[in-house]
Amino acid sequence: MEKAQDILARFPGEWVAIEITEDDESGDAEGNLIFHSSCEAEVWDKIYRDPRLIFVGYSGPALVEGIDGILMCVSTASVGQ
Repeated sequence: MEKAQDILARFPGEWVAIEITEDDESGDAEGNLIFHSSCEAEVWDKIYRDPRLIFVGYSGPALVEGIDGILMCVSTASVGQ
């Protein structure tokens, strides 16, 4: 188990899915890395219907608005999936 903030820090500029195993009022959640990607949709696809308590967050600067942000995601996706 690792602090969620530490997991996020290991993957700057990426979307991260973390299984939350411990949480308290201080906001210092702990958990285990499930998946990370530069594409948000890939993360949501990976955890779809997963019954665990999962936090999904972005670890980086504010997201690019408009078509540039969409193209960033599409360019990392595999064709034919």
